[in-house]
Amino acid sequence: MSAAGGNFNAVNYNEKKVKQGVAGLVFFENFGSLQDKEEITKEEFKKYLQAYSSRNNKIKNPVFHATCSCKERELSHEQLKDIALEIMQNLGYKESPVLIYEHHDTNNNHVHIVTSRVGVDRKKIKDNFEGKRSNHYLNAILNREPHQEFNNHLTNALTYKFGTHAQFSLLMELNGYKTQKKAGQLLFFKHGGKQGSISLADLDKKIGIDENAERNINQIKAIIYKYKKQYSGKLHCNHDKKFTTEQKNFESDLTNILKQKFGMDFIFFTGKDKEKPYGYAIIDHNKKEVYKGSNVINLDHLITDFTGKERASFVTPDGRTSGWMSGFERDLFYNKFIEENNKEIPQYQSEYMGEIQFNEIFGSFLEEIERENHLGDGRARQLY
Repeated sequence: MSAAGGNFNAVNYNEKKVKQGVAGLVFFENFGSLQDKEEITKEEFKKYLQAYSSRNNKIKNPVFHATCSCKERELSHEQLKDIALEIMQNLGYKESPVLIYEHHDTNNNHVHIVTSRVGVDRKKIKDNFEGKRSNHYLNAILNREPHQEFNNHLTNALTYKFGTHAQFSLLMELNGYKTQKKAGQLLFFKHGGKQGSISLADLDKKIGIDENAERNINQIKAIIYKYKKQYSGKLHCNHDKKFTTEQKNFESDLTNILKQKFGMDFIFFTGKDKEKPYGYAIIDHNKKEVYKGSNVINLDHLITDFTGKERASFVTPDGRTSGWMSGFERDLFYNKFIEENNKEIPQYQSEYMGEIQFNEIFGSFLEEIERENHLGDGRARQLY
């Protein structure tokens, strides 16, 4: 078999996930006589794809491997499969042999697509600007107008209280935007292109002193303390013990329950190639405010579970910020704050948070693998 046929280790990767019980083959088409077989082995799939691709030995990297995912469970695997197939057909892969696997090994529903870049006419299927083209087709499928979507997200983000440009960027990043400062502007990128901008001078006008900040921070401390006694703060990462093309993020049982009950997003920051976060921010969607995490509670305190008697690092009833409090004193103080916060804030629901983040769904949609000088083990690679 010539090198042009490729190894199609993408099949190995997905079939390994199937064997582990965290994936399943949900669709395959255009595999000739294999379509009539009751059972097909991974070796048969690979052999067919290799033979099909070898018809054009000028294509050095014939393997196409892409992922399509949604935020959490916003879409079913069946819906993701249908969307992926429609986009693939628009990209020119309608008659190509294609495999689609559903995966269950992350918090987000996602599917993997494996096919060949060789067309039925033996020519290479055009791959220029695949990211932009796929997003164009996606917008058409969803009847979505990207710039109107951006204006809605920007308007909503500006209703929040924030203290820095970086905190405002966090609000937009939650909606799938990448941000960049340039020439006095904050630029926003999504769907494969620039969606809009805002001047840093206009942002500065929105930054101000919140008279209720201290009280709100104390209320958040109270809520964290109450639930910290019931839920673990130990962080786990979506990259732990598995391959994923999702952006690295951290969560814990504690942060999950606070998000569910009070609409608080905990955003953790890590350095490149670092395993542990060095800081975090809290976005309170109920009060529409962004806080620097260290102004609320020390990171180590947040992620370390209580063991025996803990030193009170919160504000005491008489306004002190250090010293020991008895369990009785602490409970009185924090229960008071919980009561002032209406005991339980109704489960948070918001239009923009509930919206399906399709940029996050697809990323750039397309991810290449099997570049001989990069990955060769079948894992999908993100284009950007």
